[in-house]
Amino acid sequence: MYKNEIKTSVSIIDKKAKNYIIFATILSVIIYFTLVFLIIPCRAFATNISESKLVELVNQERKTRGLSELSQDPQLYYAAKLKAQDMINKNYFNHYSPNGKSPWDFIRNSGYEYQKAGENLAMDFATSSGIHNAWMASETHKNNILKPDYEHIAIAVLKGNFNNKNTTMVVQMFGNPMPENQYPAQSLIFGIRNFILGF
Repeated sequence: MYKNEIKTSVSIIDKKAKNYIIFATILSVIIYFTLVFLIIPCRAFATNISESKLVELVNQERKTRGLSELSQDPQLYYAAKLKAQDMINKNYFNHYSPNGKSPWDFIRNSGYEYQKAGENLAMDFATSSGIHNAWMASETHKNNILKPDYEHIAIAVLKGNFNNKNTTMVVQMFGNPMPENQYPAQSLIFGIRNFILGF
């Protein structure tokens, strides 16, 4: 009887050990696939791109050249955000959308009435300084950044899926507004809407 009890307890221990091994194996597999498919891609996709840092870099460039600093405008920001989202939604990277919508359409639809406006685009960068340096190395992008006429800036940074891969889309918009006495009444409506939406 004592021997049988020993055998029984040993078989119970063996059964528990098997269950622990199976459980540990399943848990290891789950952790492995979580790392491979979720955490590691997210870390690789993580960027140090900051809207405020990009504005700061633009203003540093302008200041060193004796140009006035640009202030951020909520209506222009709304336009930049919509443009970034439109590029991700429609899977394009261009100043003009596939249906022919221009940067000026996005700006006007935000309620920002301008005399002059400009747009810079960037994608697939990991840092704010990387984007800024690339823009400064391009004559047309640099001209936008250093244009003396501009008063306002807005930068939208949006993460999303582009051509079946994760990326960060960046839209930088500049504007020289119309004098306030020339603003149409519709601009007030857009301004109220953007305020309510938090832009």
